[in-house]
Amino acid sequence: MLDIVRSAELDKQEAVFKWHDSEYEIDFSFDNVLRYFKLLDDKSIDKVSRAIMAFKMFIGDGLDVPLDEMINETTRISNLLAESPYESVSSGSKVFDYEQDSGAIYASFLKEYGIDLIEQKGKLSYFKFTALLNHLSSKAPINRIIQIRTENPADHAKDARYLQVLAEMQQTYALKKSADEIEQEKQAQLENAFKDF
Repeated sequence: MLDIVRSAELDKQEAVFKWHDSEYEIDFSFDNVLRYFKLLDDKSIDKVSRAIMAFKMFIGDGLDVPLDEMINETTRISNLLAESPYESVSSGSKVFDYEQDSGAIYASFLKEYGIDLIEQKGKLSYFKFTALLNHLSSKAPINRIIQIRTENPADHAKDARYLQVLAEMQQTYALKKSADEIEQEKQAQLENAFKDF
């Protein structure tokens, strides 16, 4: 979590992995962390392999670190990434996807902050990235897309033209579903179809 009050020394301590009297800087660049999130979502890779891959992503390769230490460090890193200054009031449904919405996020950062995210790969900290992302204006391209996705058509029941435009826009900007999500929906439909038997 980004903390402008905490001492620089504490920030540094959080951003290193200590092993055998050496310190290794953790790669908290936003693009590396987003690749880590994608790795976590990949259920085709077993948990142990994911932990090893994550450790290598953040710390690097070539260290002779036991598996339990790798898991402890990736857990610590995951906990740091999950910290938030705000209590979550999420409805649980996903409203954007880093990969699908890359263009809108890129355009939002460029438009509002003059930051070219492509040029910032490997440089911009994930913690700075999320602070900026979470405080984009409502007119930012990504926030307009989120607003379209989450707008309730029932709020405009009396405006047939607006409902038609909204339905088209919601279809255009709908989040693509993963193979796992499609399979889960099929399972739920099958269970509902046969639950009375």
